[in-house]
Amino acid sequence: MSEISSYKGAELIRRITVNALIACITVLLTLAVLEAVVRLGGETDADGQFTFMGQALEPYAPPMKRQRRRLRVYQNQDQPSYVYDETLGWTHPPNAARPSGTFTTNSAGLRSRREYSQTPPPD
Repeated sequence: MSEISSYKGAELIRRITVNALIACITVLLTLAVLEAVVRLGGETDADGQFTFMGQALEPYAPPMKRQRRRLRVYQNQDQPSYVYDETLGWTHPPNAARPSGTFTTNSAGLRSRREYSQTPPPD
């Protein structure tokens, strides 16, 4: 009787092992198919950001190339909206104005039409 029960125990262990192996293989194949679908259906932009169905996926890449193109356009204008500053990075130039009047800076580079004192009033 012990041989029969040990045979049934060994058969049970073998079945559990086979079923667990089949489950692992199924999960791995499903993940591989999903990975292939995402990679084939997605796109990578010039900055290295990968998107799938319009959704950006991690790791996120800052849009540096797009920003550099925009800044070149600003710098090449007669009246640039931004100038490079070693401390701040990019800032507004002093006394700049667009002909349309939508952008005006004062002598300190602040977006304002009026001048401000460097020192606050005593009161």
